[in-house]
Amino acid sequence: MDAKGYPPTATRRREIVALLRQRSRPYLFSNTLPPALVAASLACLELLTRSSTRRARLDANTQWFRRALTEAGLPIRPGEHPRAASRRL
Repeated sequence: MDAKGYPPTATRRREIVALLRQRSRPYLFSNTLPPALVAASLACLELLTRSSTRRARLDANTQWFRRALTEAGLPIRPGEHPRAASRRL
């Protein structure tokens, strides 16, 4: 590991970094999201802004699940994490 905690990779040699940058240019903008996925994401956000009932249900389900894990003896981190809710949307 280096001082920043990253494994040793091509970040050490300027020549390799320059080559990787040059070779990756054609792929820079070739990985756009499909239009259907963007439309579905926008529709989901619109639904969430119209009503808070889905969000409240999601929060209740997340709290129930965390409580069930704790009662089963599984170690979980204390507090809330935004990803716990976003995975259920």
